[in-house]
This record gives sequence, structure tokens and C-alpha cells, in this order.
Amino acid sequence: MDKSLNGHIASGNIILEAVWYSGTDALLEGEAVCYDIDNGTAASQQGKRHNVVTRPTTSNAGAFAGVAVRNYSAVDVTGAGSKGIGQLVEIAVPGSRGVNVALGANVTIGQKVCFTAGSGTAGGRFVRDGVVQGRGTAAIRQTVAAGVVTSSAADGMSLATDGVTLTHSSATVLVGDTLVILSGSNDGDNKEIQVGRYTVASVTSDTVCVLATTPAKATLTAAGVVHGFIIRGNPKAQADLLTGPESGGVEFICPPNAGGATQSMVGGLTVIHGGVTCAAAATATLADGVSLGDRKAVIGAGTLTTNGWVLTVTNGIQGFLNDSPKTALASITIDAAAEFSILQWEGVEWNLLCSTGATLA
Repeated sequence: MDKSLNGHIASGNIILEAVWYSGTDALLEGEAVCYDIDNGTAASQQGKRHNVVTRPTTSNAGAFAGVAVRNYSAVDVTGAGSKGIGQLVEIAVPGSRGVNVALGANVTIGQKVCFTAGSGTAGGRFVRDGVVQGRGTAAIRQTVAAGVVTSSAADGMSLATDGVTLTHSSATVLVGDTLVILSGSNDGDNKEIQVGRYTVASVTSDTVCVLATTPAKATLTAAGVVHGFIIRGNPKAQADLLTGPESGGVEFICPPNAGGATQSMVGGLTVIHGGVTCAAAATATLADGVSLGDRKAVIGAGTLTTNGWVLTVTNGIQGFLNDSPKTALASITIDAAAEFSILQWEGVEWNLLCSTGATLA
């Protein structure tokens, strides 16, 4: 692959690849996509796993492809336009320098941020550092101080029972801004806040706005919790796309009010949002790693009341955090902001590298 200068000296040095985007939604400049590695039957050869991309999911986040180099409109799936769903797009691949990445957080030059995974149409924006600084990580080369209008605090934004009135923390939200939801509360009976993008229809006060459509799956009986950010247009920053081991992306989880089963990617970073009271423990299982040296991290980003989020480790040891390094690591519990653990797969078990605040068992 030719990585020499391919444009004017004042421009970036971008390595392009043409791929098929199988989504029907609009793909914005700088948003991340991953290869569709689950395409077809696993035991059969399938070329589409190398040239078809989708928004990042929890299953393909370890196959980062690159970022869109321009805006692509949504695909018309009605009538005659429904044939051949998807579209050909150009992406900048890892190793590209000076490419625009789509932001979900304000950034400072020199910072490194990773893409979001498993958030539907909200996925693919670059929001925070990941567990590995490799493929899927952007080294920021431009300070952007006001690209994101507001982000949810540790315990989230509040969605009223009408399903559209949102209380946030910014005095600068305007009509037409976009609320990007990465996770939300689930009060049972399908009363869950759905991830995705929602347009601000009106502004009531400095900290209250009204959405054009509701993110609530069913009528709320109590105020819901929303985690994400509000952006104006498509804020971007100049960045270099790193190469190396897969970062695995960043997934966001807000445990259900009733507790019970959630999820956890095998690799990457899992962020546990707060602001909810869990009647029982929220649970997830960390499966065995795939390759020697794989890393996994979990971190709390808010308070979980009454019960926490418990990650059961299928095979793990506590490593040098215990006087007996081979002591089994059965579970990790997160229930407050800044609690975290980082693990590395050693071929037969996860080895706990470091942990702060989390409860180990």
C-alpha cells in the first residue's frame, strides 16, 4: 500500500478504500464503520467479510475498517429503490493522517479517542479513550472546544413521562440540534430508552428542550434516564487513524431498573452508566478471549443504587493484585463512577492487570 504524500503538502495524507455500506441510514463524514465479519455462514468462505461494512456493533467492533470521508445520504428503500440495499462509500483506513473524525466529545490536540460500538445509528462517533491505542483509535491533531453542545452528567439527563421533554445541563441547545443517545434506563414492560438520534423540536428554557420524536419504547410511568450528548450538525476534528492491535471500540450500558442480564463485549471497553436504582444485580458474562494478549476493560461512569453491575469472568485469575496470583477471579462488580478493571487474555484465562474501586470475587 502506497503511504506517500497523495495530495497538496498542506492537506492530509489519506489512504482510501471503496467498500459497500449495507446500512440504509445516512452515514456522516468521519463516522466509523467496521467490516461485516459475521456475513454468511461461518464455515464457508465469504468475500463480503472483507468489503462490506456496517455501523460498529458489539460483535464486529474488533474489525475496524475506517471512517467515511464524506457525507452519504440515506438510501431510499421504497419501490424500485429497494433493490440492492446499501451503497458504495469511500473510507479512510488506519494509517491515514489528517482525516476528519466525527466527534461525540470535545477534544484537545494530542488526545486519543476511540469509536462507539453497539449503539445503532448512534454508533461510530469518537468519544473517549479505549483500552488499546490501536486500530479504531484516533490521535487528535486539532483542538475542538465547542463541537459538542452538552453531554450527560454522571447520572444522565432526565426524560419526562411524556417521552419528549428532556432536562439537560446546557444553556446553548437550539432547535434542530441532535440528541445522540448511547444508553438509557429500562423500567420494564418495554419502558426502555432506545439508543439512536433524535432531533430537538423546541426549546423551553436554558436546560429544557422538547424532542420531535420519543426515544421511549412505551409510555413512561416515571422519568427516564438518558446518557449521550447533544451536537449541532456534524462536529469533526482532524486526526490520524492509528494502526496496530484492534482497540475493540467502546460500548455503553445503562443497567435495567429491575437488574438482570445485560451484555459485555469480549474485548474493548465497557462503560457502565449510572443514575438508576437496580432492584437486583445487573449481570453480564465475559467469555474467553480470542487471541493471546487481548485486552478488556470495564469502568463505571455514574452511581448505581442498591445493586451494581456484576461481570462474571468465565476463566480468570486475580494476578499480582492478590498475594496468591493464581487466585481465581470469578466476578467484578461496578457500582460507582471511576471504578475500573483492566484484564488481559493469557491464552487460557483472563489475568487482572489493574483494578481500582471495583469489588472482586
